[in-house]
Amino acid sequence: MKKIFKRTSAFLLASTMCVAMAGTAFAYSPSVNVSISPSGNNLKFGATVKTDAPANYVDNIYLSTESINEDTGKVISAWDGSKSGQKSLGSSYTLKNPIATAYSKWAYGEINYIAAVPGNGFSDTVKTYYQNKRSLNKSLITKRDNTIAESFDIDLTGYKILNPPDKEYFDKGLLETRKQANVQVGDTVPVTYINEDGSKTYVIKQDAYGMNYMFEFKNSGGSWNLISNDKVHAKIAAPINQAEPLNLRNTEEVELDVSSSEFLAE
Repeated sequence: MKKIFKRTSAFLLASTMCVAMAGTAFAYSPSVNVSISPSGNNLKFGATVKTDAPANYVDNIYLSTESINEDTGKVISAWDGSKSGQKSLGSSYTLKNPIATAYSKWAYGEINYIAAVPGNGFSDTVKTYYQNKRSLNKSLITKRDNTIAESFDIDLTGYKILNPPDKEYFDKGLLETRKQANVQVGDTVPVTYINEDGSKTYVIKQDAYGMNYMFEFKNSGGSWNLISNDKVHAKIAAPINQAEPLNLRNTEEVELDVSSSEFLAE
């Protein structure tokens, strides 16, 4: 009798769980959030992906984010991470005594639920922009990026630029190329060039020391494979920060306790 009772109880529990999943899966409200907010003389940057589904329904939750100095077109922070069985994931850091006039931050979040939960998952990308006054360097940034590309003498006829936070960038799996290009603090914001049929991509950047990098990728079976890379000695191109390097004034980007995050308060 005890064995029969245990089996019956297990069956009822499993049946109840399936009914609960089927009844609530489409009521979940997953979201991606980013924030840039003044805090005294500093700026606080944050990003999160979260869901109101129970944590045990989440197979994997993933977040990738970058913060950008819009005056110099350089990366000031880059982070990505993933967790299993967790309903939220975030990262945060503080920029001390910011000197640039404008900053932006984008984040891409992805949630995959366990097989028994209908709906398969969620993905989204968002961006926020912060400025003290108008930035005047956009034309200089474009000129610099063109010069970096030209240093490799490659034919970009028919290629278009596709970068975050454009949703198409993530739909085409191009975040994979950004990781292989090893984006670091102090790099120029990587420029991604993709051809018309989506089979080939170049990622081009300059590091904090003036070295230009080019990464060539080919799409094979839905994955981006690095087929060649090159680097060229150059000089640090304008616009640049005239004050101390940003990496001397940053705190390290760290995983955030989302439950206590101020910028997620509703």
